[in-house]
Amino acid sequence: MTEVTSDRIAVADMAVTINGVALTPEVYADLLGATVKDDLEGPSMFTLRLQTWDQDKLQLSWVDSALFDIGNAVVVSLGYVGTLDPVMDGEITSLELVMSDEDLPVLVVQGCDRRHRLTRGTSTCVFNDMKDSDIAAQIARAQGLVPEVVDSKTVHESVLQHAQTDLAFLHDRASAIGYEVAVAGKTLYFRPAQNAAKATLSLSTTADVVRFQPRLTARWQAGQVIVRGWDPDTKQAIVATASSTGVTSMGGMVGPAAADSAFGAATNDCVSTPVSTQQEADQLAASRMAQMALDYVEGDGECFGRSDLKPGMTVTIDGLGRRFSGSYYLVSVTHSYSAEQGYRTEFNVKRNAS
Repeated sequence: MTEVTSDRIAVADMAVTINGVALTPEVYADLLGATVKDDLEGPSMFTLRLQTWDQDKLQLSWVDSALFDIGNAVVVSLGYVGTLDPVMDGEITSLELVMSDEDLPVLVVQGCDRRHRLTRGTSTCVFNDMKDSDIAAQIARAQGLVPEVVDSKTVHESVLQHAQTDLAFLHDRASAIGYEVAVAGKTLYFRPAQNAAKATLSLSTTADVVRFQPRLTARWQAGQVIVRGWDPDTKQAIVATASSTGVTSMGGMVGPAAADSAFGAATNDCVSTPVSTQQEADQLAASRMAQMALDYVEGDGECFGRSDLKPGMTVTIDGLGRRFSGSYYLVSVTHSYSAEQGYRTEFNVKRNAS
C-alpha cells in the first residue's frame, strides 16, 4: 500500500524470517498481516495471521507445518520498500486456529521476545552481598541471555526473591532504583530509565502523527516522597527524602511541583518497601518521586509506520500548544502491517512536566 510519510511517498513492506530463513513466496501469499507490540512493562509480543487453506487439496495447509513449531526464532522487519528494520526478535509461544463457516481458516501465530523465558516458573532464593545490576546479570545468564547492565552502585547485604518469576522480581528491583528491564534479541538490559535523556527523534502533528491524545492529571502528584526504614546494625531509624526539585524536567514545571503550587504541599510516605541502609532509602525515594512525576502527562497516538520508534527512548512531539508540546518518553509501541491498510504505528507515552 502506498503511504505519504513526512518526507516521501513510500510503499509499506515487511519481511519475516524463521530460524534465520526468509519465508517462501508461498507463505507470504497467505500472510494476512502482522502486529508487533513492543513494551517496557512486559514481554513484547508479535502476531502473524495466515490464511491456512489449500484450495486445490481442500484441506488445511500451514496448521501442521514445522515452520511454526513452538520455540522457533522469529524476526519481523517492517518499513518501506528498500528500508526495512527489525522490530521484533522473538520466539513462537502459541498457535491458534480460527475456523468459521463464513471465512477461510486462519492460523494465528504468536510469540514474545525472550523476556518470556523470565516468566516461566517462580523461584525463592536469596542473593547475598550483591548489587541489583549483578543480580540481573546472574539471572540473565541463567536464562541463556547476555547481560548488558549498568552498575547500580549499592551493595545489598541480602535480597530475597520470594515465589516470584524472574521478570517480576527484576521489575521490582528495577522499580526501587529507577531502572528498567528490556530485552533485544538475546541481550537483557538492566539500566536507568531513559526519560531524562535528550530526545533523539521528532514527530510532527502536521506530517507524521494522524492521532494523538495527551492527558494531564495532577490528582495523585505530591511534591515530596519520604522513605522510612530501620538499620539493624545501628538500631537507628532510616529516613530518606526526595522532592520535585530533584526531577529533571521534560519541559516546564514538573507535575509534583505544579500540584503543590495549585493545592498546597503534600507528601507521599513510603513504608511498604523494606530498606536497611541509607543508600537504599535514598535510591528508593528518588525512584518513587521520578515515577510519580512521569505519570503527570500520559498519551496515546498513531502515526505513519515508524520502525525507529522504540520503547525506552525520548521523542519530541510538536504542534500541541505550549502545554503539551515537547519531550515524551515512549512506554510502548505497536506496529501493524497489512496489504490493505499498509503500515501504522501506535504509541503510548509519558511526560513529567508541562
